[in-house]
Amino acid sequence: MDWRAEMDGVDPGSEAEDEQDATKTGKTRKPSMQLELFPEAVRGLAFACGGELLITGDASGQVRVWSAKNGILYYTQQKHDGAITSIVTDCGADERDLAASCGADSRCHVWEVRTNLSLFVLSAHTATVWKCVFSPRGGVYLATCSADHTARVWDTRTGRTVTHLRGHEGGVVGVAWSPDIGHSVATCSWDRTARLWNGLSG
Repeated sequence: MDWRAEMDGVDPGSEAEDEQDATKTGKTRKPSMQLELFPEAVRGLAFACGGELLITGDASGQVRVWSAKNGILYYTQQKHDGAITSIVTDCGADERDLAASCGADSRCHVWEVRTNLSLFVLSAHTATVWKCVFSPRGGVYLATCSADHTARVWDTRTGRTVTHLRGHEGGVVGVAWSPDIGHSVATCSWDRTARLWNGLSG
């Protein structure tokens, strides 16, 4: 028996039955909230501040920060001169809620979510930045990967490049941190390879 369903007073099989009924009748489930007012396609999003806020980014380069509870729009800002490709968040090493966005303008913006205080504009890449991801346990570092065939690791306290990861023969489209206490970074590329690196020494 699913103890979570029992605690909630829900029949464990009811959800599956509802899904089957919806399939048979052609019904679709309605979202609990729908956010609109976007001028372009939404390209990225992330929860922030313990799920209190939702950040969205669109193809025009605008970022919007919403209440995840009632859908109130807190602020809008033009962060990029082109489409946003990724948004990530983290509670920083100094306990500030940080966000980062990257885009087709080859830049990555790092800012404080609640105050909208811009911390750094990371601009060393020379082509679209596809992904950005904070390091685990405090977001002290930020890894980015780009169509310029490289990835970079940045120090979120200074905005400086820590390592420049070169070697791929095609655009680097994915980057990930190992969740352990080490500093391993993995990248994947259009060159049909995936590589493992020491994020702090290359």
